[in-house]
Amino acid sequence: MKIGAILFNGWEIMDLASPYSVLLKVSASPLSTFNGKVEFLIVGESTSPIETASHFPTTPTHSFDNCPQLDVILIPGGVGTLVAAKSKKMLSFLQKQEPGALHMMSICTGSSIFASAGFLKNRKATSNKAFFDFQTMYGSQVEWIYDARFVIDGKFITASGVSAGVDAGFELSSILFGNDAHNQVSKDVHYKPLSSGDDPFAKIHKRQGILMTTLHYSYCTLMGESHTQHEISAATTTKSKSGGPVSVILFPTFDLLDVSAVLEALCATHIDHWIELNGIGGKIIKGGAGNDQKLIEVTCDRIIDESVGSFTGQEFPKIVFIPSVNSALELDQPVVAKIFETLKANDEVVVLFCGSHLKSILTKILGLEDNVFSETSKNGWIKTGKWVYADTGFS
Repeated sequence: MKIGAILFNGWEIMDLASPYSVLLKVSASPLSTFNGKVEFLIVGESTSPIETASHFPTTPTHSFDNCPQLDVILIPGGVGTLVAAKSKKMLSFLQKQEPGALHMMSICTGSSIFASAGFLKNRKATSNKAFFDFQTMYGSQVEWIYDARFVIDGKFITASGVSAGVDAGFELSSILFGNDAHNQVSKDVHYKPLSSGDDPFAKIHKRQGILMTTLHYSYCTLMGESHTQHEISAATTTKSKSGGPVSVILFPTFDLLDVSAVLEALCATHIDHWIELNGIGGKIIKGGAGNDQKLIEVTCDRIIDESVGSFTGQEFPKIVFIPSVNSALELDQPVVAKIFETLKANDEVVVLFCGSHLKSILTKILGLEDNVFSETSKNGWIKTGKWVYADTGFS
């Protein structure tokens, strides 16, 4: 079975990385009912790094030209859909893949790409509730379901906004790999998936109406490319921002699910801060499901190794996030102690970190009591001074 994540410039990280991670984890579960080989592919127009709206440049494993037939296709939303939904190369690639695909899932505004490709004609579908009426301008003869968290119609699954991709991803994982594996991973990552008809955001967001929808659609059609580039640069630009950098430290076995959830939440900091990625031991870091599968390759802004010792940016970060790692061996190196000692000495930084391996090593390096992070709240996280520990990124 080949599962492919389709990228385009300006894709939304949680839209895609979360359900992709869920499928990674559930497929690797010993409780999985699928006995065949599962391959995970990242596909783009080319194999050059493709940027997200929150700064996580990811290198595809395949291009549109050399991608094999996929059994499962995931396509995210994000500001980049303004361009991707009108891209002849994107639509042609998907139209060639569709006849042989068993399942095709869009998340958030990714539904505009499916609709533009003609896949949703005479089908039921849903999309992001904040932009719902705008999304209905794409395609024709689509029965758009406003209240749905996600909709399954034949081989097509369309999910509502951003986090709904996690719910749809768990639903798809159950179809592909069985309920037992699905349930176990749900417990492991501390997430209780919502049902298909349970979208709380349908009650929060107001419909735009015909006039505003038409104006919005016309503007985005005209300004799609420039608006996409503007939104992408917002995560990394330092101009007129007084808050300093938000640093993400990536070890070679980082957990993609942690990253997707926390980076999405940190999008709210882009007004005053910018995102910088720090790779331990190299600029190119591979991560995945928090297990031995290193299936996503990310290009970092800076390297942290023994020769550097710690942060090399022009400003010390105000917020540091370290996702969980699979192996404690990744943390058994001198540079790790240097990083935590540097963070300990700075009184203004806030450090968010996930996973038992990091909790153990940080407790040891900082000389803290063994139980200081042991009693997490019912939400799975705890704050002690500048240190914020969570069992998983969803916590």
